[in-house]
Amino acid sequence: MRHYIGSMHRLLRQILHYVPAYLVAILLAVGGVQGARAAPELHGKRFLALEEAVLVVPVGSDGAEAAGLTAPDADAIERLQQRLEEQRLAEGPYAPGAAETLSDLARILETRGQLAQALARREEALHLIRVNEGLYSAAQGPVLRAMLDSLRAARDFEALDQRYAYYYRLYGAGRPPFNELRWAATMEYFAWQREALRRELDGDPRERLLELHATQADLLATVAEDPAFDWRWLLDLTRSQLATLYIVEDLVQPEVQLLPRSQMARMRGDQLRDFDPLRERLENLQRLARAQGRMLLEAALQRVPDGEVAARAGLHLDMADWLQWHGSTRSARDMYDTVWQELQAAGRDDLLEEWFARPQPLPRGKFLAPLDRQRSNALRVRIDVSAYGRVQVSSEGVPEERAQEFSVLRRLLRASRFRPAFRNGEPIDVRDLATSWLLVDD
Repeated sequence: MRHYIGSMHRLLRQILHYVPAYLVAILLAVGGVQGARAAPELHGKRFLALEEAVLVVPVGSDGAEAAGLTAPDADAIERLQQRLEEQRLAEGPYAPGAAETLSDLARILETRGQLAQALARREEALHLIRVNEGLYSAAQGPVLRAMLDSLRAARDFEALDQRYAYYYRLYGAGRPPFNELRWAATMEYFAWQREALRRELDGDPRERLLELHATQADLLATVAEDPAFDWRWLLDLTRSQLATLYIVEDLVQPEVQLLPRSQMARMRGDQLRDFDPLRERLENLQRLARAQGRMLLEAALQRVPDGEVAARAGLHLDMADWLQWHGSTRSARDMYDTVWQELQAAGRDDLLEEWFARPQPLPRGKFLAPLDRQRSNALRVRIDVSAYGRVQVSSEGVPEERAQEFSVLRRLLRASRFRPAFRNGEPIDVRDLATSWLLVDD
């Protein structure tokens, strides 16, 4: 099974690189595919669903005050600057102890809302550590983590993108051997890549998206052949790749159809003149994405021990959501039933409540950015969600000045799909459900 999984991943990579889009279209058509059903629009393109209990602390130039911190007085900064001068006089411009002093100084500057100055001090600290301990010294980790948090607070996403690339290299660039720290850094980097796509940091997102998918596919093929690899980490990677496939299907929605031979001949000539390798690869990937998502989850299930009920049920839930999002409501219904029975038999009423008590927007939490807007900006609307996961949205209570924003939200919600709520193992209609949404398209 392990060799089969690894071989399938490599085969998919080869198909995506070398098979022309029109040939994939023929293969799918001959195999019985009548046409590509358009994927639902993702509400996550612009809106993030909030639970009523969520409390968001605003972070920005006044982040210290918002979090209830008191800014140290200027004397603390002066003392640290004096210590820094003494260290450099005693040990030279690359004094090893100066890195810690610079980090302390950066923390104080940050609590005073001086983010740019704090970042500059951390840049100095990183440089000192690299000079004294080597380019990939582990001592850089805490400083780099603080820089990532500070850049996010400053909303400098271009600089954050560059720092994440270095962060990824520092912790092994997604290559084994892994430990907890290196694996967590790899997963965080993949999550950032999806956030960067959502934030549209690139003029053309295709290269970043294809590189992310290919990197994760290679890593999946590698770990599939290692029987000692932690299955929990495999689940992390599987869900990371599944989240990437959701984005793939959102970006590209080609038509699948069987063309007459004469048109195929003309198309070959046109392709020689207008060949776009990124478009070809992305369209091929999109055509294979639905089957690939299912294959990923089935492969992961093979590695989860039978006694791990919650983990297995969670993968079945992911499968059901994947089917539901693609409009296969009958197959999704059967899979949701499997999840319900697994959890009920195991006495996991807590997970039944968490997963099925209320409708859930799909794909839930797959690639959205962390909350970085105040909850006061949330748009509150009431929705009806059917037992099939379709949504109707009420405009009642929406302020007139937010009518345009509401119009976009309503369109996205009606085009998307939800996991329906369940009661006693059966999907139910939910009426007049209060929901809150944050606009995240900034």
